[in-house]
Amino acid sequence: PALVEQLETGIEPTVDTRQLAAQASAFAEGDPNAPNLAAAAAAPEEEPAPVEMDPILLDIFSKETAAHLGAIKSYVDACREEEPPYPIPDNLHRACHTLHGSVNMADVDRGVTVTASLNQYVRRLYDAGLGMDTDGLAAVEAAVKAIESIVASINQPGARDEDYEPLVERLRELTAQVEGRPAATGETGDTGEFTG
Repeated sequence: PALVEQLETGIEPTVDTRQLAAQASAFAEGDPNAPNLAAAAAAPEEEPAPVEMDPILLDIFSKETAAHLGAIKSYVDACREEEPPYPIPDNLHRACHTLHGSVNMADVDRGVTVTASLNQYVRRLYDAGLGMDTDGLAAVEAAVKAIESIVASINQPGARDEDYEPLVERLRELTAQVEGRPAATGETGDTGEFTG
């Protein structure tokens, strides 16, 4: 009755009339599957879960991020074999800077604050020509793990959003400590790669 009224008044029907016609024909022809057509027509289609990032772009972003994180992890590993303060080489400075740019361009909000804080901390050390201490190294390592977790959670339904604010705050505190230290004399930053 509602369909007839909608058709008579010119209102767009709220049911799929083609599906309804196919179902009516199936009933008229005695098709044993006609009731199944009714159930299929009645069941609303589930919308696919929205994705945060196009899968192809996610693949590219994941690979690019892994390369930058690999450079940072290599630095952390090399530092574990040395005594602090750990010099800040060009490749670490570039990796942190480019990582932040990639996350920002990919619009991964939960990663932007982590990478921004990491980049700022490393840049302040680099610009001042100062080395990183063990607390800073632990924070850098935690940032790497956080970013890996963030990238892995993209497009994962039900992925739990972690609270990275304590890590971000720690990196900001370390940055503030660097800003309170006198700069090293001579050239800022290290021009090579940290080899351990």
